[in-house]
This record gives sequence, C-alpha cells and structure tokens, in this order.
Amino acid sequence: MANGMRPCFLSHGQEREFEMLVGHARCGISSCGEDHARLALEGLVPLSHDISAIIRCAKADLEAVPHG
Repeated sequence: MANGMRPCFLSHGQEREFEMLVGHARCGISSCGEDHARLALEGLVPLSHDISAIIRCAKADLEAVPHG
C-alpha cells in the first residue's frame, strides 16, 4: 500500500498547488499509467514540489478509493 502522508507546506497556496498536481497525477495514472503521469508532471511541477511525493500520494489516493 502506498503512503498517502502529505508533506508540510509553507503556505496554503503551496498546499493547494500540491493537491492540484496530485489530482492531475491521479488522472494520468488511471488513464495512461504511472510512467506517463510522471513524464507529464515533469513539465508542470515547479521546483517547490517533489514529483515522487506527488506520485506517491496519487497512488495512495487511488488505492483508498474502491474501484468497481
């Protein structure tokens, strides 16, 4: 199971930006796979966020939601 623990943020805006990126990653993982989602994030993610943390949180979110 993936770890969905979110990092600490310096501001509310930085947290909102991170959650938007996690949502984008969730959609990418669901539709195209993790590798594609990671590549797409590389073009979007500012230096203030860690792509691995975004992917980790997105995968944890997807595991937490029952599919069916």
